[in-house]
Amino acid sequence: MSVLMTALFWDLSTEKDAKPPTQPELRERKLLALIQKCRKTVVLFVDEAHDLQHSTLVQIKRIIELVRNNGGTLSVVLVGHPKLKNDLRRPSLEEIGARTNVFSLEGIRGHQAEYIKWLLNECIHDGHLPEDLITDEAIAFLAERLMTPLQIEHYLQRVFEDA
Repeated sequence: MSVLMTALFWDLSTEKDAKPPTQPELRERKLLALIQKCRKTVVLFVDEAHDLQHSTLVQIKRIIELVRNNGGTLSVVLVGHPKLKNDLRRPSLEEIGARTNVFSLEGIRGHQAEYIKWLLNECIHDGHLPEDLITDEAIAFLAERLMTPLQIEHYLQRVFEDA
């Protein structure tokens, strides 16, 4: 948690050579003062949040509450694998999970054919059409079996190299 607080401190500090205090209580007070000074909502993005320990999630909740009690707003966006959603639903993290909104990003699922056509339009030279290079049946076949943009790009490249 100290790493997240230090990151917040450095992002919010307007001083050129500001260093966060090493004592946890003093660091919290300074961070709260910085958030109040901003007079804006502060958002912390945490990628790979599925790897966070449960104690860190509890401490994040505590910091959010401290900021709220001081009249500020701190929102935290946790980005991670579906494991994170499952962890937040466990009884040990029930208090945190009840305060979360879970969003699932499905990527291009259901729009693979449109993505393939767009990709072909972006990659071919002027004067050519995607239909000149690949049939609609082949696009439908690839769209049915491939899910991610990386898969689509990989197999399209292989198909055109083999052709």
